[in-house]
Amino acid sequence: LTSTNSSNGLIYALKRIFIKSITNNKLKMEIKVVKARRRDLNFLYKLRNSRSVRSLLTNTKKINYQSHCSWFKKTFKDKNIRIFLATLKSTNRRIGYCRFNTDKLITDVSIVINDNFRGNGLSKKILDMSEKKINFNTIFKAQVKKSNFRSKKLFISQNYKQLKSTKDYLIFIKHNINNKKYKKYLNIINKIEQIRSKNNVNWMNILRESFFHSPRESAMILSKIYEDDRKISSLAKRLTN
Repeated sequence: LTSTNSSNGLIYALKRIFIKSITNNKLKMEIKVVKARRRDLNFLYKLRNSRSVRSLLTNTKKINYQSHCSWFKKTFKDKNIRIFLATLKSTNRRIGYCRFNTDKLITDVSIVINDNFRGNGLSKKILDMSEKKINFNTIFKAQVKKSNFRSKKLFISQNYKQLKSTKDYLIFIKHNINNKKYKKYLNIINKIEQIRSKNNVNWMNILRESFFHSPRESAMILSKIYEDDRKISSLAKRLTN
């Protein structure tokens, strides 16, 4: 038993070294992203059910083959779901996939990479190439487990912004605007957001100084600001009714 485990460990290590040698030869830059076809059913099934992938998903249980086939068949008929497969150009070896599930203005994004190809910078390229195939205006949304540091780093590097944080997940969004005029506006808004975030720090510093020198008076002023904010929130709700 020990000998078998050692052999399996050696084979896995040699496989990783082989993949690393491929990527070190700059073949990692030679990838292509194409729409998934029916013949990719088994690849997607095996990749989704691998232990390393399941540990990062919301549903960590294995999916049976029949359920997967049924899902795959429905996916091909659903115009709101797009799956793009990434392969090495030189060998056509499949690396992973990106899935985009659109519901009105929001498009959920997920990316899965074969364990042998992780840690080589391929995920950024695959995600970027896949996003460029979405040629309509939408908001990309990615749900990432807090324990999944690689995915968190990936989406931040691709200009996703953290929208909120739950007990177990981080939610990131990114605007996909194909209209050049709106892209220009969006860039300006992003710059304003960056400046305002810095300015918020300045306001908090003023507040600290105020409480240090005149805590009672500062508390009264802050109470008035809070009351006015409540009035504004109440008026804003009326706009959405």
